[in-house]
Amino acid sequence: MNTPTRFLSRTVPVALGTALALAALSTTPAAADSGYWFSTNGGASGKWTSAGKKVTACDIKKDSYMALVQILTINDSLVYSRTDKDVNGKCTTSHKGLFEGRYQIRVCTVKTGGRPVNCSVEHEFTV
Repeated sequence: MNTPTRFLSRTVPVALGTALALAALSTTPAAADSGYWFSTNGGASGKWTSAGKKVTACDIKKDSYMALVQILTINDSLVYSRTDKDVNGKCTTSHKGLFEGRYQIRVCTVKTGGRPVNCSVEHEFTV
């Protein structure tokens, strides 16, 4: 009688393979947040959040600089930037949908009309 052997050799591998594939798909996120990043002088912070697709810039140091958050392509082309100039315990957030893909975020400080300075290392994230 080889019915149990036939069951084990044909049905169990198929069921196990299906279960593993479903587990892999259910744990793969559609998008990941960039996490909070800070300028090198500690004057600014920022992030991109997948929930609501938002870019947030926070000016966290009372100086003559504004916070600047930049979203860049993986090839360093600027996609979007957001500034916050008020050191008031609040951040400036705006909606920015991004196409699926890999991006970079960096956080800098900047003066009006000036070039970004004190920039963080570019951090890669996936949407």
